[in-house]
Amino acid sequence: HVPMYVPQKWFDMHPLDEIQLPQVLDDDRADVPKYGRDLTWGVTPPPHSWIVEHGEWKHAVQAYLACISFVDHCVGRILDAFEARSDADDTVIVFFSDHGFHLGEKQYWAKRSLWDRGTKVPLMVSTPGQDKGQRCTKPAGLIDVYNTLVDLCNLPENKRLEGQSLTPLLRNPKTEWERPALT
Repeated sequence: HVPMYVPQKWFDMHPLDEIQLPQVLDDDRADVPKYGRDLTWGVTPPPHSWIVEHGEWKHAVQAYLACISFVDHCVGRILDAFEARSDADDTVIVFFSDHGFHLGEKQYWAKRSLWDRGTKVPLMVSTPGQDKGQRCTKPAGLIDVYNTLVDLCNLPENKRLEGQSLTPLLRNPKTEWERPALT
């Protein structure tokens, strides 16, 4: 979320002259229906035109990257401390974000859209005995996290919940998976 504050060290990791901006078409939102315009336009300042006019696009992307690098560092510190514990081999770790973020794509900034950038989030799960470094490209939703934890921890199932356990995908990322992700 803005404003994006982190120590200068994290900005220095992403020099402005190395920042790559997303390609944006001038008419990229011409086909957006009224509902989409109402959902995204004029909701979160500043507008893309302000960012461009004031020469802040690269700096805004740099700030986002600096924050991501800082969070990555902080998560690493937590994981290092966790691994030193005696119960580290018997614990499930889940990392996710609540929404994506636009950095000028579709001439839009922030969140609150149904475009890919606004709906895709990181979701990482580490379980005892799981092979490290696996990637899964099957669709999943955050609605599935609770049921996955219930399953992994051998807790009683709650039939009222809509989510589905992702445990089959954790065991084998290539498992047949017909469930879509809804947003």
